[in-house]
Amino acid sequence: MSFKLMYSGVAMSQLGNSIILKGYMILSSLLNWWEQVAFIFISGSVHMFVHSGTSGRGFPVWLHDIPGIVFCTDNELFKEEMKRFAKKIVGLIQKESLFSWQGGPIIMLQIENEYGNIEESYGQKGKDYVKWAAKMAVGLGAGVPWVMCEQADAPEYIIDACNGYYCDGFKPNSNGKPVLWTKNWDGWA
Repeated sequence: MSFKLMYSGVAMSQLGNSIILKGYMILSSLLNWWEQVAFIFISGSVHMFVHSGTSGRGFPVWLHDIPGIVFCTDNELFKEEMKRFAKKIVGLIQKESLFSWQGGPIIMLQIENEYGNIEESYGQKGKDYVKWAAKMAVGLGAGVPWVMCEQADAPEYIIDACNGYYCDGFKPNSNGKPVLWTKNWDGWA
């Protein structure tokens, strides 16, 4: 098995003549398209869910059958499944030599997406989950920077990014971090 990347949008940032695209990784048959398109770099999203993740509708069905699991919070059952999934995805990316340090197109990874928009509803467990997710992601040894979008309290070693239409006034939560805009959307289709 290998990866096929499906794009959630158009180019989001330009680095000279290079383009960064945000891709959602899907297991698929081997497709070596990156060898033919050397100027495209990918920012990959490593999540267990496909949109609607915070409502539970986008998670794999079998997760709903785990007694006691609570999604997107400091819940040991959820964190165990999240870590297992993230470790598998990072391992598969590395096995396929898709990281930039291996000559591949992936220059950064994202853990969680727009969690800052719902974090407060989980109270302290939400804050603890963000810290755990960041530490877990970095601990996977991917060798590329990790990003959290719309996460004002992202730890120092995680890039917090603006994700949306109005990012002109965005400033990261630390002067040591780059300004990063990860999605330009003008509405839902």
